[in-house]
Amino acid sequence: MAIAAVTAADSFSKLSVSGVTIKDLDEIPNGILSRDCPVILPAPNFLEVASIERDNLGSGTAAMWTFSYTLNYRLFYKQAGTERNIGSIYPTLIAKAMLFVDAIVANDNLTGVLDAEFGGISGLGIVPDPSDKNFWGCDIQINIKEFIN
Repeated sequence: MAIAAVTAADSFSKLSVSGVTIKDLDEIPNGILSRDCPVILPAPNFLEVASIERDNLGSGTAAMWTFSYTLNYRLFYKQAGTERNIGSIYPTLIAKAMLFVDAIVANDNLTGVLDAEFGGISGLGIVPDPSDKNFWGCDIQINIKEFIN
């Protein structure tokens, strides 16, 4: 049985999203520079397992399972403290997050993924990068289903 969360993350990092860079698991930097924004990285709580269900019980056949989990990403839109008009940040930040979501749910050929659905946006506001520098951003949840045996 092999779970394809790493393969799914690689597929997501190859998506084209206008004006946004998407990083793979092995591309997470120690810190983000303002010039890198907007950028989407796997979040610190990248993988959350939701459920695993056996799909067949017959003898003589390999066990088939449906594995459901959530992949969490963090969007870093702009470094905190660089913008005086905070009201101008939210519309573009949300638009960039939704472009990422659209690219995932509209793509029916993601390697390692049977189904990818929008799971939600949370933490809209100030988010820390890996070096604890503050950025305007949010967390994006993508719910994944895959069949495994």
